[in-house]
Amino acid sequence: MKKLIIISFTVILSICSFVIMATEKYQQVFAEEIVDHEISKSDDKFNIMPLGIFTSLSLDIGVENGQVYAKAKNKISIFPSSVRVYVRLYSSQSYQESYHTMTLESENFTEDLNMGKTISTYASINGVKRYWQARIYYKIDNLDWNEKVTSVWLIDVDGTATMV
Repeated sequence: MKKLIIISFTVILSICSFVIMATEKYQQVFAEEIVDHEISKSDDKFNIMPLGIFTSLSLDIGVENGQVYAKAKNKISIFPSSVRVYVRLYSSQSYQESYHTMTLESENFTEDLNMGKTISTYASINGVKRYWQARIYYKIDNLDWNEKVTSVWLIDVDGTATMV
């Protein structure tokens, strides 16, 4: 019986070690595209060894009380990670395919978005029908900067939102 327990324990440790090694390369959240760095890679304060194995961020856009919002959430982090996040909201009076050609309306930043927490930014509709897009620009531990963007949404003066 003792021998069976030792063998079982050894097998479990081996499997855990394999899973940790195999998933280390999946630590960063997969983004729609990689963008240029907005903060220098040489920022020593954040050049730390990766701590987490996996982090999953979500991004939502919506309308609430006459304001458009962009909201990022750290859905899950396996082991502690440093997750720096910029959440940004862009708009344009004419349809644009990308935030690159839109106007930045608002942004918010956190140096560490913990698991289960959210960060939001808001911009007033101001009685104007416009196209909107939300974006997060994020860095997990010392990995490269990445981004996620929403689809473009048309939001009427009354707050009715339609995905374009």
